[in-house]
Amino acid sequence: MASAAGSIADYLFDAAAGHVHAMGRHFGDGADARLHEMTAQAGHILTAEGASDAEIDKARDALIALLDHAAMLARDLPDYPDDLLGERSFFPALSWFCPRHPFC
Repeated sequence: MASAAGSIADYLFDAAAGHVHAMGRHFGDGADARLHEMTAQAGHILTAEGASDAEIDKARDALIALLDHAAMLARDLPDYPDDLLGERSFFPALSWFCPRHPFC
C-alpha cells in the first residue's frame, strides 16, 4: 500500500512530468533525479503538516512555475536542445525558485 507522502510525491512529480511533456521537453538525468528528491521531500512535509488538497495543488502550481522558468531560460541558451530541461536550465531556475516551501 502506498504511503500518503508517496502518493503526494507521485502526484507532484507526475504533474511536473506531464507539464514538461506538454512543452515537448524531457528532463535531463540530473534534473529528473533532483525533481524526484524535491517531490519526495514535499510529500513528507505536506503529509506531516496535514495539508489540504488546495495546499497540495498550490505546491503543484509552484512546480509548474519552476518548470516554466526553466523553459524560459532554456530558450535563451545558445545551442541548447529544444526538447531538454537539464543542467543548464533547470538548475539555474532552482536558484530563482528556492527557498520555496515545501520543496527547498
